[in-house]
Amino acid sequence: MPNRGTDPVKLRTLAFAFQKVSNTVTELYIDDYIVKEKSFDWWTGEEGTEITSRDFIAQLNEVTTPEIVIVMNSGGGEVTEGSAIANAIREKRSEGKKITCKIPALCASAAVDIACACESVSIYRNAYMMIHEARTFLCDMYRAVELRGSANMLDAMNGGVAENYAAKCGKAKEEVLKLMAETTWYSGQEAVDNGFADELLDEAADPVEVKTGPQQRYVMMNGAAVAAADFSKAPAVLQEALKNKGKMGSGNTPQKGDHRMAEIKSIADLKAAYPELCGQMETGAAEAAVKSERARISELDKVADKVPAEMMTEAKYGEKPCDAQAVVYRAVTEGKLVNNVVLGQLAADAKEAGSVPAAANGGPGEGGPQTAEQKKTEAAALAEKASKAR
Repeated sequence: MPNRGTDPVKLRTLAFAFQKVSNTVTELYIDDYIVKEKSFDWWTGEEGTEITSRDFIAQLNEVTTPEIVIVMNSGGGEVTEGSAIANAIREKRSEGKKITCKIPALCASAAVDIACACESVSIYRNAYMMIHEARTFLCDMYRAVELRGSANMLDAMNGGVAENYAAKCGKAKEEVLKLMAETTWYSGQEAVDNGFADELLDEAADPVEVKTGPQQRYVMMNGAAVAAADFSKAPAVLQEALKNKGKMGSGNTPQKGDHRMAEIKSIADLKAAYPELCGQMETGAAEAAVKSERARISELDKVADKVPAEMMTEAKYGEKPCDAQAVVYRAVTEGKLVNNVVLGQLAADAKEAGSVPAAANGGPGEGGPQTAEQKKTEAAALAEKASKAR
């Protein structure tokens, strides 16, 4: 039951958590971390999708059907928030509402306290329940008296939760406290055998998926986050499923509207959450890069006779490669455009000038040939024009 200071994992929006099944039954979903205040992404401006007691109780009060099913797939959350939800459920039951709980994959930590507040609990054969001691988060320097105060607070929380567990399963409070201290996991059948659940659901459904979370300290079970420290005590079949990155067993119903959106904060998180997608993106980027480089070299080859060889080699393979347009521009601005290009153009222009009537610039009359002095003047003008073009 992590207290304030844990990192909630975003899974889905609460807007999808309210499902009216019929005129007599409404399903309410708890399939995210249970917190007092939702997280907030300052980059996108989006609010987190965690479950708060305030939002859940508001939805609970909107239900008009006589029966409510709490569909639970949560790794838990803050102790006090879980207690607030559990007590709201007890209050509604005292008013005549029939409230039951169904566990498709995972009910852990504070979520178990909520389940115990319901009239009955049904669980799929390969779903799991987990109980453990409350924890708190400290990130400063404290004196012994302050640390003892935090320890006393945790003891009080453990005692209150243990009483609720004991009332549900019929065990002594001291025995429950010991089970919590050991971090105890129950499979579906074991949860029924130990009194934490009342009915085992056997109908075929999707398998449970177990994988590493977007942050390494979490493990995801059908989208529900469990602290890695707690998962280290999980049954061998779950450990093996995580090791093989596969799905295990059948008998779990997928959550309606479960988008399983992870909170991604780095490239490493993205690769851990979506390795196949990242692999496809990297392959696509590599193919695009090869195609672009081939096109660049091809365009450079087209102007290879217009710039010095060393300049072309640098453009193709140097520390600062460039495209055809850039290397020609550099050759022009540095006066290194290959001479035969310029001279060839000048010769063509001079020949053309000698084959037509003289220009009206003081030369011979129409139809007469240019003198040597006029040709020299014309060539000088063309050379100056080419120099300005550089």
